[in-house]
Amino acid sequence: MPQTLAEFRDKFRVEELSLFRTQGWTVSLRPGACTLGACVISANRFHASLGGIDAAEAAALVEAVAWFERRARAAFGADKFNHLALMMVDDHLHFHALPRYADAREMGGVTWTDPGWPKQPDLGFVNTMDADALAAVRAALMQGADA
Repeated sequence: MPQTLAEFRDKFRVEELSLFRTQGWTVSLRPGACTLGACVISANRFHASLGGIDAAEAAALVEAVAWFERRARAAFGADKFNHLALMMVDDHLHFHALPRYADAREMGGVTWTDPGWPKQPDLGFVNTMDADALAAVRAALMQGADA
């Protein structure tokens, strides 16, 4: 079933959980985080595939990914990163940007684990977090956001 940009943005709470925006992309926290600091990097205009972006959007994607990786490494000591553009359920172009961790991390009163480590991430796993934990993760990613 095709999905509109507005439906995608509502489902992933993009405006509410937004962290960083470039000319072509928005980095937002991923609801139902399978790892600490998991985000969604989504195109700001509708695209059904990566091949449809223009050169400016391609450059802006690099900027968005670099911001995310820099912030997740500084905030949480991420060991590696996975960027997945599966688009099997959600038609709008987006990447699940996942910091990966060899060991558990503590943040916002939650012990965050990465049960898929060192293999592919377990997207079905959700670290249990309340609004306070979500706010703590957001604040950690935003601290020094221009660094």
